[in-house]
Amino acid sequence: MWRPSRAAIVCMATSVVLYASTVIHGSFPLDDVHAIVHNPDVLGGDTSSSTSSSSSLWTNDFWGTPVASPYSHKSYRPLVILSYQLDHRLLLLLLGSRKGEEASMHYAWAFHLSNVLWYAAVVGCVVDGLLRPITIAARTSTAERRASGRQGRRRPSKDKQSTAGSSSSIVDPALVAGLWFACHPVHAEAVAGLVGRAEMLAALAVVLASWFYREHARTCGSSKLVSSVACLMAACLCKETAVVMPLVLMGGEMAPTIIPRLDARIRRGVVAVKGNNKDKATSSSSNIGRATIIRWTSMMAVILWYLGLRYVLFGAEGASIKTTPEDNYVPHLTPRSRLLTALYIMARYLQLLVFPIKLSCDYGLGVIDPVSAMVSTETLFTFVAAAAVALLAYVAIRNVCRSGDVTLLVATGWIFAPLIPASHMLDIGTVLGERLLFIPSVGAAMIICHLLANVVELQLRSKTLQQMQSAMLGVLIFYFARKTMLRVPDWNDVESLIVSDVSTYPEGIKLCEMAARMNNKNTSIALPTTLDGAISRAETYETNSAFKDGKWMSYTILATLHGIRGSIHLQTTKVGGSDPSASLAKARSSFQDMVEHDIYHNAPFLPYCDFGLTSIMMDDKEGGLRYFDICFERTKATGSEVPLDHMQNFATLLRELSGVATNDAGLSKLLLPSTMAAEQSERKMTRGAKARYVFNKLIGHPQLTSADKQKWKRQRDILEELMSRS
Repeated sequence: MWRPSRAAIVCMATSVVLYASTVIHGSFPLDDVHAIVHNPDVLGGDTSSSTSSSSSLWTNDFWGTPVASPYSHKSYRPLVILSYQLDHRLLLLLLGSRKGEEASMHYAWAFHLSNVLWYAAVVGCVVDGLLRPITIAARTSTAERRASGRQGRRRPSKDKQSTAGSSSSIVDPALVAGLWFACHPVHAEAVAGLVGRAEMLAALAVVLASWFYREHARTCGSSKLVSSVACLMAACLCKETAVVMPLVLMGGEMAPTIIPRLDARIRRGVVAVKGNNKDKATSSSSNIGRATIIRWTSMMAVILWYLGLRYVLFGAEGASIKTTPEDNYVPHLTPRSRLLTALYIMARYLQLLVFPIKLSCDYGLGVIDPVSAMVSTETLFTFVAAAAVALLAYVAIRNVCRSGDVTLLVATGWIFAPLIPASHMLDIGTVLGERLLFIPSVGAAMIICHLLANVVELQLRSKTLQQMQSAMLGVLIFYFARKTMLRVPDWNDVESLIVSDVSTYPEGIKLCEMAARMNNKNTSIALPTTLDGAISRAETYETNSAFKDGKWMSYTILATLHGIRGSIHLQTTKVGGSDPSASLAKARSSFQDMVEHDIYHNAPFLPYCDFGLTSIMMDDKEGGLRYFDICFERTKATGSEVPLDHMQNFATLLRELSGVATNDAGLSKLLLPSTMAAEQSERKMTRGAKARYVFNKLIGHPQLTSADKQKWKRQRDILEELMSRS
């Protein structure tokens, strides 16, 4: 049984202190609402939910959409959904009077508490499972080198005392590296944001798999290998990027055998090495025994199993994740711009890992713009980052060749291997995500621990230098901890997060879009002045040569932004601004701009509903009917995956259009007028059927609360009564 070391306990306690506020003040920011509150799979343990079951999480994607649906996000993380479901079931046991969505919405602390505990477990396992073995191995190697250098001396007792003294350094490498990992600010998104649990669970499973893999290499126990394979499979079912980690484990074992031989061939030429060198190469290859081959075969089997699983679930499209231009514009770049931009994004990942100065929940257009010029600030930054990576790789390979130490090489693999799926070779759901640095930060902690355990023990003989180094490390960890403590409250709610990130990156288009949406729901927030700036920047993309189709990209973004601006003006009209008629005219103008730019039919659903409401408020019922028809066709096209807020807005449009809220006869007058031509009657009856369809679909929505369900049932009953009278 695992007994945490003192270093692990200190690091785990630190992680709990840093994120304890999320348990008290945390809510469901950004994607957490869709992943948990609006996800029917999370409510699988709730008996009141008839449309979801515990088994559906194995056939649905991360967001609760069936994997066979063309609207599936293609992210398959059933074990993460299972952990949410367990949290929900425990919540129902504690609070039996509240069920379903209401319990989830009002008790976010339970999910955040689980996240904090998972993070503490990851920190403890990283310290004791990865960092402490590095420290022990380095000190053992140092002691052996010193002992071999003193074999000719007479007083061995003094030698032993000296060796023991050297191992008790002022700096505990595992503790320092563990604190660096626990306090890293980029972890705020993964821990304070509940969707980030996928990264934590995957990292925990990979760390355990690494430990079991090393134990099997040491003891050849079959149970250790089975446990390692099971942990890697679990990691893949938590996060897609974990599929590359078996290669890292294999590479760490292959490197001492393969790299020295390649180095010898490079030094001596391609000609086969003769004499003793040939014998040495032969003996090296003979070290690959049956147990090693079994381990390598098992690792490859895990990779093939997961790729096959995704092919079975998603078909040939399973390699990519469905995305939108606002979320990730990289797939829409020209090949040259895509390569330059992808390299620059990798450099930004490294910068966030080493110098996390400015953080954001989104790094889309405006924050990281496309790179198309070979000579630019972005390409220079990329070149510097590539030079640093090349230096790190050179030192790691040199260590393997000289001493057979693969720690730096394996740590480098931990950093870069998980970023390969996020390198935009395939389509992913984001441009850059801080949460994607969770597993790479484990590799960075391993490098810090290795450097401290070796450089400090071998070179810093002076106590003064050791104290200076301890002070510098203390300042760095203090800065990380302070940065994290300031960042965590931003993730307590959407309003705080967006306000903070817009102030950091006011030029970010999606950040401005989210701020505008938030303004539309909460009028106490001032309309961001950056929205007009975002529209101006989006207009420039039409002539940007970095995009394959600049007009498509520009118009798609402009349709969204104009629609949001129109909805904001409409909201101002509803709450009673200084000049409601002017706000209404501005809303109509913005919606007309939206329709003008929506030639590719990519605009969001909700602004069309608001456009219909605007038309009604301006006594243009024909316009309201026209946008009712557009909304209906889009609802029909999306099948069963219509979000709840879309359906409620659609039903609100229908209610306002028919006058059901104030006059029951309004619906009959609208849908079934007494005098009309036959073709008009057919058209109006069709709209009546459409209205019935909307109400039935909304009432049957799995995420609708019982109170709202009763409200919309009454509206449907009025419709049915009027239809029967006709």
